[in-house]
Amino acid sequence: MNASPYPAAPGAVPTPAPARPKSPARQSNAQYIYQAHCAIDAPMKTAIERMARRLRITEASIHRMALVYYLHANDPQFARESNNG
Repeated sequence: MNASPYPAAPGAVPTPAPARPKSPARQSNAQYIYQAHCAIDAPMKTAIERMARRLRITEASIHRMALVYYLHANDPQFARESNNG
């Protein structure tokens, strides 16, 4: 049924509305309840990108791994608590 008060043009084929592009799925880090941000220099950024590509993981995972390694090496309480949990 045509909702328009005007008749359809002869031979006119109704066209559906163009599909909206799907926005990329946002990465969920539901298991991590805190976020941290830090400033890094260009060589560090390049190294993190290179490592993420090589290991096929996200740059955020590289940051997390580096922080966990640092804390294990320099904070005995963190090392004890993370080994028990």
